[in-house]
Amino acid sequence: MPKFSRGVLRLLGVLAVVAVCAPISTSLVTSAAGRDFSRCIHQCNDVKSACNIRCSDDCFAMFPGTPNKPQRDACIAACKAICLSQSDDCKLECQSIKNPPSPTEP
Repeated sequence: MPKFSRGVLRLLGVLAVVAVCAPISTSLVTSAAGRDFSRCIHQCNDVKSACNIRCSDDCFAMFPGTPNKPQRDACIAACKAICLSQSDDCKLECQSIKNPPSPTEP
């Protein structure tokens, strides 16, 4: 049976601990990224919902009454299109949490 020095045994012990802990730490990082991604998407949806409500309120204030319904509907549609575009941009930002860019990308 070969004899090992204390340094070699210590190194083998450290490597064993790293081998056991590496998969655990990787899954914890992945889990945290998944939670952060979920929260990010949820916040984007909340902002979009608030934006849509604000569109309706603002357009009703600008175009009150039944005779102004066509203008009000056009105002709401245009405003909600902006909300949707901003929500899509927000969700693209969330994707960088889920799939971070590689270090070589600008």
